Amino acid sequence: MKPIEVTDANFKSEVLESTTPVLVDFWAEWCGPCKMIAPVVEQLATEFAGKLKVGKVDVDSNQQTSMQFGIRSIPTLLIFKNGKVVDHKSADQQKVDFDSFKKAQNEKSGLWDDKMKRAKDDVSKRKSEWEERFKKAKENPDDLKDVE
Repeated sequence: MKPIEVTDANFKSEVLESTTPVLVDFWAEWCGPCKMIAPVVEQLATEFAGKLKVGKVDVDSNQQTSMQFGIRSIPTLLIFKNGKVVDHKSADQQKVDFDSFKKAQNEKSGLWDDKMKRAKDDVSKRKSEWEERFKKAKENPDDLKDVE
């Protein structure tokens, strides 16, 4: 699946009003680094089809949107969820880390809920263990003498 073309005219409907998270690649035709990451952006579009919408904004043709989000260097990648920027990477950073985008997408698409549930379960388990220890300590206080 190819990324969609996002313009000043359709940015609101395609990105801000999207019901799925959106990865937006701000790029330009003359930009060498933009061309270098283009295959990876396309791979993300294919890999996350149905879970993540991927779009590209040509900064030369769509200056209003680029200025609205303070795009100063390209390529810049923004992830939007519910109309808000939730993650970003830009060329002025040392390395564009696509794995962080994958992780962010997973966390923002439900896997985060699973991780939180596992963490809560772990806390509940530990709480139960400590409650059991305190119960035993009340029954036999001498067991606590060696605890500092």
